[in-house]
This record gives sequence, C-alpha cells and structure tokens, in this order.
Amino acid sequence: MALRLILTLIYLMLIQFSLVNTAYGQKLNSKVRLISLSPSNTLLIKELNAQTSLIGISSYCRQFYPQGNIVGAFTSFNLEKIIYLKPDYILLVSGQEGMQQRLSNIDLTSYKLKYRHFPVLILPNHKISDITNNLLLLGRLTGKEALACAKEHKFNRGLSDLKTILSGKTKVRVFYCLWTSPLITAGNRSFLNDIINICGGINIANYISKDYPSLNQETLVKLNPDYIFLPSNVRPSDFITQPLQNYLNAYKYHCVVNYPNDNFLSYPCLNIVEGIYWLALKLHPEVKDKLNNWYAKYRSI
Repeated sequence: MALRLILTLIYLMLIQFSLVNTAYGQKLNSKVRLISLSPSNTLLIKELNAQTSLIGISSYCRQFYPQGNIVGAFTSFNLEKIIYLKPDYILLVSGQEGMQQRLSNIDLTSYKLKYRHFPVLILPNHKISDITNNLLLLGRLTGKEALACAKEHKFNRGLSDLKTILSGKTKVRVFYCLWTSPLITAGNRSFLNDIINICGGINIANYISKDYPSLNQETLVKLNPDYIFLPSNVRPSDFITQPLQNYLNAYKYHCVVNYPNDNFLSYPCLNIVEGIYWLALKLHPEVKDKLNNWYAKYRSI
C-alpha cells in the first residue's frame, strides 16, 4: 500500500514536471515579431539567422530578403498591414525619427491590440560601435544572444587587428561622396567617419557635426583631399569642373576612385568588413599582403 502511494506521488510529480517544462519550452520557442523598415536592421537580423522573427520589411530591404512581406518604405508605412501583423517591435534607424513620431502618435486603442501605441525602437548608426551594440540588442530580442556575443567579439577583434596593421601609417585625407547634386558627404555623426579613420584615412568633413552634410565645390578645393571616392555611376571627369580639378591633389595623383556598387559600405552591419577591406586596401596598398591575410581571417563573421 505504501509502495503504491509512493509510486502514485512520483507519477504525479513527473506529470507536473513535464507540464512545467512544456510551458517553459513554449515560452523559449515563442518568436518575437519584428518589423524592420531599414536595410541595416534587416541585414543584422539575417546575420543572426533570426529571419523567422521578421514578419515585415521595407521595400528597400527586398534586395536582401526577397521573401519578406513589404509593409512600407524608408519614410512611409502601410498602417493596415502593420496592424494586421501585430508586431512586438517596429525597428527603425537614425534618420527615421519622423517615422517614429508618426507611428508613436497613432492611437491603437480601438484596434484591441495589446498596446495603445506601436512599440518603436530606433537603432542608431552614428558610430561603428553602434553595429555591435545593435547586434547585441537584436540578439536579446530574438533569442540569439550567444551568437550575437560571439560575432561581436570577432568583429571587434578584427577592428583591433586592423588598427595594429595600419598603426604608424601616414593618414590619407579622404572625401567620401555619397551624392553629387547637391554634394553630400559623411560628417562626424555618420558611422562612415569611423570607417574612414579605421582604414587609415582622415575624413575631411569630420569637423561637421551632422550625419550627412552638403559641401560646395569651393570648400572641397579648400580642404583639398588626397583621395576622392565617388558613387559607381559617377564619372570622375564629370564630378567637378575641369579648372577646379587642377587644384585638387586627388586629381593630380589619379586618386579619384569609384566605389563598388555592392552596397558593402552603405549599411552598418557585419558585412561592412567587405567595405573596410576594400577601402583600407585603396588607402594603404603598401600593406596589401597583411590586409589580404586580415580579410581572409575576418571576412566571415
């Protein structure tokens, strides 16, 4: 009798243990529902292999995630689609503050959702350190924290090794052109400013406390960069007028270069290692072998 009672108690405990673990497992396996309205956030989510959490994207993300459900663009969104998808978070980046305000001002009380206003997160992209900070945040949201930490460690180690390779090298003055009409470049609040510095250059617009300021041609001549990087569809001969070209070191020494049309310097994500390698090699070809070895080690993060 006593044995039967003991066995019954053990059986009931096992059932309770099984139910608790099942509930816990369901909680662990539940996916956060994310909408990304910027390519860099979408790329970071892909780099974490967390696409199953991505329920909506912008039209600009489609090239990186073709099967994604488009719910907006960089400056606009489809309210009906977002309400239908019921996201846990809507992810934006620096420069989308206007979108954040519009989304946050929508009163969702009448839609019987679990929140009154859309939960919006802006992931900054002012510094290169924002890449790994954003990666860690997304890792926590998607249950990929261990992977995010491993990738963050390797990315930062790669940057440290690159600094060692380029230490003692003469800094090259760089003008990085993002748009030609008007003349848009990267200021000191853009991650590209850090990229140029890490690659052994000096951004001639680093004195401007903006993300992407505009310059006129006279200012460009005055700052006189050693290297000019242009969009892939701009011919160096058409960039500025011929008389002004004669005053620029970059033209005198044939250092006006089109950057590739592969977007690997456009978006602050781990894939920017491709762009860092390319830019460092352009600025400091004298350490080509070391840079090639560096790239072979860190190209896949």
